[in-house]
Amino acid sequence: MATLLQSEKFGWRKLDDSDKRWILRQQQYQCKCGKKIDMRNAFFESVLPYDARRYANIHDLHAICLGCNGHTHREQEMKRLLREYIEKMKSHDKS
Repeated sequence: MATLLQSEKFGWRKLDDSDKRWILRQQQYQCKCGKKIDMRNAFFESVLPYDARRYANIHDLHAICLGCNGHTHREQEMKRLLREYIEKMKSHDKS
């Protein structure tokens, strides 16, 4: 199933290669573990839990390497990313 993005300019659309390249540039082509990633070895996902009623925002997506995607501590990493996101949103709302 393709990830659907919410775009102010284009409405609903699928995550395409240009979006993936933008995400990789934002992360400076590095996974959180420090490994270099590119279009061939990156896994794109949302930092938020999946909700079928809500479309993804490109700013909520990040890329990880395939090794981290199959790692046994994946759930802990997702919880940490969600906490970081919540803190970022709280600080954003205060300003």
